Amino acid sequence: MILRTLVSSLTLAVTLHAAETSIPQRPNIILLLSDDQDWNGLSVPMHPDMPGSASDYYETPRLAKFATESMRFSNGYSPAPVCSPTRISLQTGMTPARLGWTKAAPPEANHKLIEGDSRKAIREDETTFAELLHRAGYATAHFGKWHLSGGGPERHGFDVSDGDTGNRDADSHTDPNPVDIFGMTDRAKVFMEKNTQAGKPFYLQMSYHALHVPQNAMKSSLAHFQAKPAGQLHRDPARAAITLDLDTGVGRLLDAITALRLEKTTYVIYMADNGGGGGGKGGKGRTISLRGGKGGLGEGGIRVPFIVRGPGITPNSWCHQTVSAMTGSPPSAAGPGSRNPCPPTSTGAISHRCCSGKT
Repeated sequence: MILRTLVSSLTLAVTLHAAETSIPQRPNIILLLSDDQDWNGLSVPMHPDMPGSASDYYETPRLAKFATESMRFSNGYSPAPVCSPTRISLQTGMTPARLGWTKAAPPEANHKLIEGDSRKAIREDETTFAELLHRAGYATAHFGKWHLSGGGPERHGFDVSDGDTGNRDADSHTDPNPVDIFGMTDRAKVFMEKNTQAGKPFYLQMSYHALHVPQNAMKSSLAHFQAKPAGQLHRDPARAAITLDLDTGVGRLLDAITALRLEKTTYVIYMADNGGGGGGKGGKGRTISLRGGKGGLGEGGIRVPFIVRGPGITPNSWCHQTVSAMTGSPPSAAGPGSRNPCPPTSTGAISHRCCSGKT
């Protein structure tokens, strides 16, 4: 018997064999979303046969350990090469083109091609993934960067949030809480503890501000990389430092999951909203074998780290099928066993046998 199990707000449905593993009926779901991170922006490879798929300068030991417990998707893609279109796609299960939201910057004129529409706020009539889960009895939380206006997360299905936040909300957070990484973690721990004690399933979205404002990194992290020889792929000490700080924050969250004994009932997904800077300017390095970077539809702009851990997913495994966060909410998006249908506007689902290690 095949069970279609919801694993993420990425709207990814995984196909698992019930005879081989115990799948919770209403699993907890945690989405960890980094900002502007290269496909090869971790110290753990994103492809088993491509040495350039891991950074030779950045250090992410906690995410490296997480990857050994998870499945890595070597062909994972964000819905868009910039942040807001990806974020609204994650919330609604629709593509940026269908939503009419394809860029984050202001409109431009005097080009040979006329720009398409690109609005700046999520609408009240757009059903979000969080609203579907909320109807199914889930507690929901969004911490970090929202960047969709529309009154903020709590107007769109989230019980608790940091409000209608955007890029500039990270600026004031410096050492010892760089870009609010550790503050977000503390609030997430309170949310998880409260709902675990209440016996209530939860959906938690951690929309990290990092890697924005790298100059706000921990002083100790920055000093470490200033003393480290530059790599061929990456060489910016500040960007490396904020990457390490993010890794530390993710590690603390994973430790909290373990302490609450939630590992067997919780799916954790790590991905980025889009690729990094690309090229070689500004010390950001280059994404070897991937062309382009943030803001462009080359591989460097939309191919991102994509790692999933949870019940029924084979540890330290790979899937080379193409997956994307814009494939729409699955039929079970309202929660396994729920009778709440997905909105007809959602794009659909991808069902992956490889999540159980079959391909």
